[in-house]
Amino acid sequence: MLMRASPIRAKRMRRITLLLIALGALLLIAGVAAGSLQSAREEQERASYLQQVFFHNPSVAPPDLPFLVSSQHRLVYAPGQTILAFASGFQPYEPLFVRLYHRTQGRLDSYATRADVLGQVVLARPLNPFSDGDDFTPTGGLWFQVESLSGQEQAFSFRLESGPAAETIPTKGVYPTAAVPGSVVVLWCSGQNVGETPQVNGTLDGESLNTPAMRLTIYPVASDGLLLASLVISLDDPTGLWKLHLGSCELQLPVNSLLYKTRNNS
Repeated sequence: MLMRASPIRAKRMRRITLLLIALGALLLIAGVAAGSLQSAREEQERASYLQQVFFHNPSVAPPDLPFLVSSQHRLVYAPGQTILAFASGFQPYEPLFVRLYHRTQGRLDSYATRADVLGQVVLARPLNPFSDGDDFTPTGGLWFQVESLSGQEQAFSFRLESGPAAETIPTKGVYPTAAVPGSVVVLWCSGQNVGETPQVNGTLDGESLNTPAMRLTIYPVASDGLLLASLVISLDDPTGLWKLHLGSCELQLPVNSLLYKTRNNS
């Protein structure tokens, strides 16, 4: 004999079922809201962190950088020095065309390169007015011109004058002041011995960094005693607070992927 469920019992079951469905919906909505809140909180934390530690606008540079940036032109150089310019504002990995012009002799050099992961590039050239080689650079007014495939152009003007270089005031530093894997920075240290090419080494948490993997370029110390180096950080290099030794100078460079993620999401 089959037992039929009473109407009261069936009604209770329907109420329980509806209650469970409503509870499940509430839990789902709460989970989505919590996830959105957590994501928003993380974005705010990243933004605050960048403002405190990593935020850096390369177009706004201190006036005493010993190389060219977009806000600092017309530096005067002497024979034997290396002209170095830091260009920014291009697309990540964008092909760039670089030309060096002389005010009266026209174009002296041209080559192609690429921007780094943040759209930055370092331009460098030894200044030698006494040679017929590839690095021959006559005295007078000169400028670097950088052009991207999209048509964006930047120019960096300077002068090369005969005579000894003035000694650089005591200075050291890293520009930009923070970096991400795949980006380029400039290192400098004054007061070095002329003609030397000191070694650069670095550590992270006491462990030695693999400096050759950083694509390091060191320029010989000129008569002003200034040591310049450009460093492209590899995409697989470790992140953290790097301690670098450039000649007699100790420098610190925060390397963190957070900057790259935040800029990509903005």
